[in-house]
Amino acid sequence: MRYIQTSVKYNNIIIRAEDSSIIIDASSSSLKKKDFMVFSSNEANEEICKKTYSTTSIIRYSVLLLQNGIYSLNLLVRKGTENIYWSYFHKNDILFSIQNGQLDFKSSPILIGNNSRLTTLTQQSHFIDDSLKCSIDLQVADSKIRTLAYNISKGLLFDYAKVLAVHDWVAENIYYDLDTLRSGQYRYNDVTAVGTLTAKKGVCQGISNLSIALLRSMGIPAYGLTCFALGVSTTGGWGKQNNLCAPANHQITIAYVDKRWIIMDITWDSDNIFENGEYRQKTGLGVSHKYFDSTVPFISNTHRFTL
Repeated sequence: MRYIQTSVKYNNIIIRAEDSSIIIDASSSSLKKKDFMVFSSNEANEEICKKTYSTTSIIRYSVLLLQNGIYSLNLLVRKGTENIYWSYFHKNDILFSIQNGQLDFKSSPILIGNNSRLTTLTQQSHFIDDSLKCSIDLQVADSKIRTLAYNISKGLLFDYAKVLAVHDWVAENIYYDLDTLRSGQYRYNDVTAVGTLTAKKGVCQGISNLSIALLRSMGIPAYGLTCFALGVSTTGGWGKQNNLCAPANHQITIAYVDKRWIIMDITWDSDNIFENGEYRQKTGLGVSHKYFDSTVPFISNTHRFTL
């Protein structure tokens, strides 16, 4: 594979192989005109060929000196004028191989399965109608949800813009609850849309449920897609057999706009965490759009859809 596209439409970053270089084109994304650091990680997790780039949108990263093997492409973004770089692509996001001078990106081994599961799910009869309904966890008709949905979407004419606005509002205003995750108490959290909105914090299920309720309140079909995600608590990537069959550990949101389903992971795009009893930001870089309107090939590097 010689080409990777991270998003279908919004904030798209294109990564392509060209001779012995990896071209990272961020000119259509929020990362344009930034300072970057790029390095490769080998299978021993050693950092190789580290380079920095100043105020650019297109990076040409040479892999000419790399030996045969499989590597992870790491892209870091500089925060303002500080000498601090925060990870954007890392670990399992972009894998590539070098074999006798030939550069290729690795296609996710779960891509075919993800495409099949997504198609099977979304082509069920009445699925779109069912993706507009109220439920115990999705209080679409609740006054708090309806009022917030109205305020978020006010002045927006197109459904795509409304989906983006919901993504951004939830990512900016709701905090990931690390305290209950670490203690195990998250199992007893109120993961309903209203409960998450009231607490201003939650884990992935509550964050996704809030976004779904807001979208359904706007008349946009939305659904919570469960998956097994290669987050910080996992090891081994898709090369580890257990990761290919383990039960779901994560939930993301899909929304139906312009005759297609938009995939988004609002939890992973948020910079907000609730830790040690405090609401704070991890990096101070704000809301990311790395996983908004993701292509299936890109998100399949880190998310295995389950039914």
